[in-house]
Amino acid sequence: MVKSNRVYSGWYGIVAMVDNRTAVIAEELAEDILEFRGTKDRRLQRVTWDRAHITLFQHRNFKGLREKFVQDKLEELAHAARTMVSGQRISMDKIAVHSGNYFFWYADRGGLSDLHKKSLDLSQFVDPQSILELLALADAKQPALTKPQRALLETFGQMYVGYRFVPHITLMHIDQPDVFNTRTPMRYQHQGLIRSIAFVSHSTGGRIKEILAEVPL
Repeated sequence: MVKSNRVYSGWYGIVAMVDNRTAVIAEELAEDILEFRGTKDRRLQRVTWDRAHITLFQHRNFKGLREKFVQDKLEELAHAARTMVSGQRISMDKIAVHSGNYFFWYADRGGLSDLHKKSLDLSQFVDPQSILELLALADAKQPALTKPQRALLETFGQMYVGYRFVPHITLMHIDQPDVFNTRTPMRYQHQGLIRSIAFVSHSTGGRIKEILAEVPL
C-alpha cells in the first residue's frame, strides 16, 4: 500500500502486470529474436520476466499526482479487471518492430481497452506546460498532426491513447533509431492473464524502474 500523503511528479504509469508464464515466454522470445538476428549489441534493453507488463497509461511529465488518487485508481482498475468479461485474460499474437528501435509483442485489445480508458483519469495530472512543448515539437515536424492526433495530444499529453491505444509487451529496445529493420511481423500465439494492476516509475525503453504500489487480482 502507498502512503496517503505523497505527491508524484515525473515519469510514472499504471500497468497491467502479466502472469509468470507469460512473462517468462516474453523473456525467451526476446532471447530468441537476438539469437535469430545474431545481435550482440550490449546497449539492447530486454524484458525481464519479473517486470513484464502492458502499459495502460504513462507520461513523462506528471505533476502533483496524489498518492490517494493513485491508490483509489488501482483499486478501481483491479475491481474492473476482476468483474469484466475477459477482464483478466490477455491474448498475445503478433511480434513486430515499432519505430525502428523497439520489438513489441502485441495483445488483443479485449478488456484491456476498458482498463486503459479508466486509467486515462491520470491525464488530469499531466503538466500542462509539457503538453504545450510537445505540441510545439509536433508542429515543427512533418507530416503535420491530423486533427484527431492533435486532439489526443492536447487532451492526454500523448497520442497512443484512446482509439490509438495498442496494448503490448515491450520485448526489447535500443536507444538508437532504425536499428531493427525487420518489416515482416512474426507471430507467437499465447493466452495469458493479468496478475495485478500496478503504479510504477518508468525508465527508458518501456522498462519499469520501480513498482511503487500494486493490487493483485
